[in-house]
Amino acid sequence: MTEIRSCEVHGLQLKHIDFDHRLIKVRQNVVNGEITDVKTPKSRRDLPINDILSSSLERITATLTEPDDFLFTNGAGEPLDTRSIGKQVWHPTLKRAGLKTRRPYETRHTAAVLHLAAHENPLYVSQLLGHSNTRLLFEIYAPYVFNAARIDGSAFSDLMLSGGVLKP
Repeated sequence: MTEIRSCEVHGLQLKHIDFDHRLIKVRQNVVNGEITDVKTPKSRRDLPINDILSSSLERITATLTEPDDFLFTNGAGEPLDTRSIGKQVWHPTLKRAGLKTRRPYETRHTAAVLHLAAHENPLYVSQLLGHSNTRLLFEIYAPYVFNAARIDGSAFSDLMLSGGVLKP
């Protein structure tokens, strides 16, 4: 729902969840077992928390007590590692489901396409992804939503008709 990178999810701590303003504050990630700052200034972003995500985050954070507590941890209480999750959970799950293998990271691409297909503002989607501009969004994702986004001129026609500019 957020296009957040796997390594950013694993770096989330309780202090990064702002329930009052309904925001996830992406500030750090976990790469190769190390906590680091996000990779670019644009990657440092605040993501909106919708109703569905809010209830999930409330359940996850209900048992956390300290601001530095990680939301997602392994059995030893340490932040999750993307490679370990891929090997131990992600790929075995895809295999059992009979699905083609793909990296967990690619779920953010799926989320981006679904947001665009739902007619979300491309600038908003680009900001969710942490991109510095919309160029990459249009180059990479637009071909996947061509018909899903009704890119056939009908939206413009509907606008002109509904606004009284044109008569049917």
